[in-house]
Order: sequence, then structure tokens, then C-alpha cells
Amino acid sequence: MVFWLLAAGIVAVSLFFLLRGLALPVAAVDARADDIAFYRSQQAELERQLSSGAIDAVEAKAADAEAARRLLARTRAVADGPIVDTRRVRLAQLVTAMAVPVVALPLYLQLGAPNVPGQPFAQRTDLDQSQRDLARLIERLDAHLADAPDDLRGNELAFPVYMKLGRFADAATVAARILRLKGESAEGLTAFAEAKIFAEKGLVDDESRAALQRALAVNPDFPRALFYNGLAIEQAGEPQKALAIWRALAARLPDGAEKRAVTTQIARLAPNGPQGEAADAIRQLPQGEQANAIRAMVGGLESRLQQQGGSAEDWQRLVRALAVLGEKDRAGVALKAARQQHATDTAAMATLQQLATELSLEGNAQ
Repeated sequence: MVFWLLAAGIVAVSLFFLLRGLALPVAAVDARADDIAFYRSQQAELERQLSSGAIDAVEAKAADAEAARRLLARTRAVADGPIVDTRRVRLAQLVTAMAVPVVALPLYLQLGAPNVPGQPFAQRTDLDQSQRDLARLIERLDAHLADAPDDLRGNELAFPVYMKLGRFADAATVAARILRLKGESAEGLTAFAEAKIFAEKGLVDDESRAALQRALAVNPDFPRALFYNGLAIEQAGEPQKALAIWRALAARLPDGAEKRAVTTQIARLAPNGPQGEAADAIRQLPQGEQANAIRAMVGGLESRLQQQGGSAEDWQRLVRALAVLGEKDRAGVALKAARQQHATDTAAMATLQQLATELSLEGNAQ
């Protein structure tokens, strides 16, 4: 709407100056017409005075010549050139006033982009050249896989890209194609399970669990398969068994991102205070891995509490963590389960009610 108002204003200003220029000859015509009428009235007065004898013929001729001289000088002063037809000038003004919008509007609708929303210049240049090139490459990769879904090389290229972009469902689809085209391997099966777990926000479903079991059957010592299998075992209700798997894995891993991820899970399940150690371990992770570590931690706590129950404090921690992650529906389910488990504990129910009010979860806990 703002654009069209501005466009109308620009057209109006343009027409003002165009029509003003065309109006100048009209003004000159009107001025000359008035001078001619005045000259003719003088001639009539001279003829009346001549016929009445007030002046003689010589005086009348001299006065008429003087009036004609003044008319000529006045005409030259008003506007040079011949007298212009007023009707033609008015017609030119009318045609100009109609032609500008009539010609401009169809041209803009054909060549312009009236439906594109307003976009400040800064927003059009917020990506550097490498980012724009990457976006175009990803579009081409998507289009290629849509046309040739069984291209093994294309799928292998797409998997890490989709994982990096957070397109975990697409990554799982690509990993499944790689398994079908290339055959099962510990790495391929674990990659599929990892993408599925990320897509499910840290929860290990039956399909992921089965893929991890097949990966360990191929290579019992594959680190990533052991790591995610520990998560599956914990969510199945055996946290101590998962802890033993992760401790054994951490003992043989070199320092680095993989070991930090494992120690994060150990700190979370270790009996000497998971909260502080887990938080410290997560803070040591690279920025891109922290969110995934937090979701995995929350998913493990959620699975354990749903299967084994827990203290009111554990439930409160889960509800708050899910709400912070933006998972208000899951937080509402956890809040409802916590209330059912601690229905006879007045203090716990009061605390849960306070938490529900603080996080605005009453509508999600029905």
C-alpha cells in the first residue's frame, strides 16, 4: 500500500510540471486576447470621437497608430511566436494527463514485481558470496536427488550437508538410501540411527535401536554405535548399564569431541551429582554440539522418568527443560505424569502448580 501511494505521488508531481509547461502558451494566448480586445475598444472609441467631431482624421489616425504600436509591444512581451489555439493546448493537457498513468501502469505490471513484499536493501545483501553460492549448490543438490534418488555419490554428499543444516529427517532418508545402494556397514547403520535420533529430538525409536544393534553386530567396537546404543539402553530403563558402556568407551577414546560427548552423558548419570558435571561438560562442547547434547540429555531423563518414575525434583527439572527447549506439549505431558505420580504429596503438587503457572503450561497439561 505504501508503494502505491508513493508511486501515485510521483506521477502527480510529474504531471504537475508537465501540465504547467503546457499551460504557459495558454496563458500567453489569454493575455494577447485581452490586449486585442482592449485595442478594438480603443478603435471603437476613436471612431465615435471622429464621427462626433471631437477629433479630426489626422488625430484619429495618429491615436490608432499609437494604440497598434502598444498592442504589438505588449504581444511581444507576453510571449514570442504566433498565437496558439487554446483548444489544442487544452486537448494536449488532457492527453498528457491520461497518457502518463495509462502507459506507465501496464509497463510496470509487466516488467516490475508488484507482489514482492518490501525488503530493505540490507536484507538483500546480508549473505556473503560464499553463502549465496552454498545456497545455490544445496538447491541443485536437492533437485538432483529428486531426479536421481539412487545416485550413491549424490546421497553421500547430501548426508553431511543435511546434518549440518539440521535437516535430520532428510538426512535419515538419504542414509537409508545409502544403506540400500551400498550395503550395510557399521558406519552407515550408525549414521542412519543418528539422523533418526536427531530427528526425534533425542529419543531412540525402535527403528534406530534395531539399526544400532545391526551396526554392533558388524563391528562391536564402533564408537558412535556404542555411544548411541548406551542412549538406547538408558531410555529402555537401564541407566547403570548405559553408564558402564559409556565409561568403557570414554576410557579408550582420545581427547576430542567424541570423548567430550561421552563424558557429558557419564556426568549426567553419575551418582556424584549429574547437574553440575553435566553442565560443565556441555559448556566444553563446541557451540554447534551443545544443543544436541542438551536434547539428548533431556530425552534420556524423559524416557527414564516415564518408565521408572522419579522424585518431584526430577520431574520439575524435566518439565522446565522441555519448556525451555520450546517443547511445551511434551512439557505438558510430563507435568500431567508428575501430578499423577505425586498426587498425595501436597508440597510437590504445590510446587508443580507454581511451575505450571510460571511456564504457562496449564493448557498443555490437560
